[in-house]
Amino acid sequence: MLKTLHNTPIPITATLTLPADINTIAADIMQNGTVYCAKNCFAPTEIDSLRTRIFRHFAAQPHTVKNYGGENWKANYHGIEKGVSLGQKSLHYFHSYVFDDLDALPQSLHGDVKGLFTNLTTIYNGLTQSSRPLIGPHHDGRRFHLQVVQYPRGGGMFAAHTHPLEPFRMSLILGLSKRGRDFNEGAAGFESPDGTIIDTAGTHDIGDLLIFRVDQKHWVTPCDLKHPLDPAAQDGRWVAIMGVY
Repeated sequence: MLKTLHNTPIPITATLTLPADINTIAADIMQNGTVYCAKNCFAPTEIDSLRTRIFRHFAAQPHTVKNYGGENWKANYHGIEKGVSLGQKSLHYFHSYVFDDLDALPQSLHGDVKGLFTNLTTIYNGLTQSSRPLIGPHHDGRRFHLQVVQYPRGGGMFAAHTHPLEPFRMSLILGLSKRGRDFNEGAAGFESPDGTIIDTAGTHDIGDLLIFRVDQKHWVTPCDLKHPLDPAAQDGRWVAIMGVY
């Protein structure tokens, strides 16, 4: 089942206030496999600006081309991830912009990238009733892996996969691009515990946050498959994600 929550968008560096019923939402996700889409979490104009700055910064840097997995967890870099992922054993093709050394980012990115992931950390900790810090090792030796992912037009995708329930428990996907402007087709999908398919194409858009149980099977359908693939283009479907590794 897909449920929606409605919000008034805030600046990405503003202090986020968690909903009073967050424990009820978390229980619904964990017990029933419900997928939530929190609409309009952050201001679209600010997201557009940040996405462009991320693209321009990393376009001027060297990038890697490799299978997804085995990253350097303490660096900022851009990689084109393709092939079969090392962890999930799933076919994929996307750009990965990694922010695992926030303090090394230039001033043009540091404040907004840190503000965005600070808010996602607040949401994650509220849902999971944990207190994992944004930066540095956690009490169990793990840390957050901060990513912005671009599924390029022309076939960016991630085949069906799952993650171990622990230590993730729940995952967040924040939309960073506008359907109908930056891309037309492609979306996250999920399999419900009863086997029914949840398609978020008509629901998830820029500034919206998907929340789901991380061991639930999920995938990303191809982005604008009939469009010519241009690995150097800025358009496509962009999202922000964070995992615990």
